[in-house]
Amino acid sequence: TIDMMRQKGISWTPTAYALLSYSVRVPIANRGFYERVVKEHLQMVSYASSIGVRINIGSDSGSGWLGHGNAFLREKELISDYL
Repeated sequence: TIDMMRQKGISWTPTAYALLSYSVRVPIANRGFYERVVKEHLQMVSYASSIGVRINIGSDSGSGWLGHGNAFLREKELISDYL
């Protein structure tokens, strides 16, 4: 799918911080699952960026516990580590 996005010039707006934020709200026994999903997601973001897919910053701000503004900045920090 990522290769098709590159071929068609489609950008990607991942929202990894929302899922990472959710992971601290689940029982400790389940946190590892969410942390692995986020890590794999960010690895795909890195791959997509490396082949030329434009990566946008999104945040899912306003979704439950994610406040406007701060979530965007946290998403930007998280994604930037993988670009």
